[in-house]
Amino acid sequence: MATDGNYFGIQIESDELHGRLGKGIPKSSFMLITGDDSAGKSILTQRLIYSFITEGNSVTLLSTELTTGEFINQMESLKYSVVESMLNEKLLFIPMFPRLGHTVPRSDFLERVMGSEKLFNSDVIILDTLSNIISERYTPEDYFKFISFLKKLTAKGKLVILTADQKFVDQKLLTVLQSTCDIHFELIITQVGAGLKRFIKVKRFKGGLKQVGELIGFRVEPGVGFVIEISGVA
Repeated sequence: MATDGNYFGIQIESDELHGRLGKGIPKSSFMLITGDDSAGKSILTQRLIYSFITEGNSVTLLSTELTTGEFINQMESLKYSVVESMLNEKLLFIPMFPRLGHTVPRSDFLERVMGSEKLFNSDVIILDTLSNIISERYTPEDYFKFISFLKKLTAKGKLVILTADQKFVDQKLLTVLQSTCDIHFELIITQVGAGLKRFIKVKRFKGGLKQVGELIGFRVEPGVGFVIEISGVA
């Protein structure tokens, strides 16, 4: 558990992510998690969610990929039980696009999200994934409004986490996000020996409580959860 009230502790017994990330995530931070499809963005997010609620913090998750049932099943398969937290509203899960055919996001979706105050009462707000809701009509002015909105949230002591597949986000917006975020994790998959390995590449981490690892290997084991790899890149 983080010993400083200015940090969100992320410690759970089943892995060493807490120690590798400096024993705490600074409050009033904007975190960006980028990576290709299947790199592990959602899994890392789910691991963080479980530790946040375990530490007694409230979380809002807006998901563009999962229904409520799918989210609960995924968390349970990793031994990250969240049902009680959802029932007592410590965890608010918002499925953005219920899977009823091929749902297309409204062009004003971001504006509608920003206008929903209840979604942002939690200590931690997560949008997974941003690349699924960015409309082609958005302009640099729209991007500025969105970033300003995020900064207003972090100014209140909240942690805001965005995930994005960089291949499907306007490069101008991605550049702004990367330059304004406080924490940036890039998830990468690489060939190591005969298999594929996943890594968290820490590209930025402002205000860490302790030293933060630069490259963190991980894997996901059903029934076990998120597991830190001891070995590095071969």
